[in-house]
Amino acid sequence: MRVINGEAATYYTQRNNKVSPARACGVTSAVNAVVALGYPMPAGEGQPEDRLMEFIRADPICLEMFGKKNKASPINEWQDILAVGLSRWMGVPDLAMFNERATEAELFHWIKNGGAALITGEFPTMSGATLHHTVALIGLETFGGDDFKALLRWYIRDSWGDHRTLYSSQDGRLIDLRRDEFLDRLKKTKGPNKWAILVRARS
Repeated sequence: MRVINGEAATYYTQRNNKVSPARACGVTSAVNAVVALGYPMPAGEGQPEDRLMEFIRADPICLEMFGKKNKASPINEWQDILAVGLSRWMGVPDLAMFNERATEAELFHWIKNGGAALITGEFPTMSGATLHHTVALIGLETFGGDDFKALLRWYIRDSWGDHRTLYSSQDGRLIDLRRDEFLDRLKKTKGPNKWAILVRARS
């Protein structure tokens, strides 16, 4: 079984963003996720990921949440704020929900049933540095069955490019991750529970 939600959907790269492109993996991956699920973008001028970034930076609820943080990261890089900001920007209550301890089995059933997720991990680059980065989880593949026990690999949409080429390729529209790589690379790294923003399937 192979499930790719929105395989033919428009792919958004953060590299051409007008607003803080180097810090825009979360908002760009959020746009990639909702577009993959068939949601229409809110009306407005400019690129949707830039508009989402600007919305989160100005939204009173997001700002109230950010006021309680330690400010170690920009407002758009807090996963719980990104989930709330995405839902409010899209005008869909609880469209996105942050789960700090999502299991691989939970993610499997979420994707299989038409949803997507934003997941954060550590990816290698040509410089040798590690890229701490958010991507959109949109697909999966099994071998010899259609249940979780048969899971073989995951599919992500990466707004920076293809980590398998150390990002020499900037095309990240559909990247596969083996299960062992998924467990090792994605936060919380080297463990079964993952940080995930779960994005609901469009009804």
